[in-house]
Amino acid sequence: NNYQLDGITSEVMNIYSIEDKLFSFGFDVETVDGHSIVDLINALEKKSDKPRAIIANTVKANGISFLENNKLSHQCVLTKKKYDLAVEEISKRYHGE
Repeated sequence: NNYQLDGITSEVMNIYSIEDKLFSFGFDVETVDGHSIVDLINALEKKSDKPRAIIANTVKANGISFLENNKLSHQCVLTKKKYDLAVEEISKRYHGE
């Protein structure tokens, strides 16, 4: 999700392209939307004569407005009110409720 405890990975300790690194070691590499079950299943079902790596791009705290792409989501303690809001937002995003 491109975040680590102290902030955005590229700004704190850039690891550059994981895809390029794995490719250079002979892997078949596929990058998918890590929030898409269909994309993940399709990637997992592919065959190859080489080792395979799937990079699942995700959004930090996906679906929770007050934590999404926020480094605080690594270590925050939610109040009951914030917890309930998070559950409600996730339910709406994934279940259309």
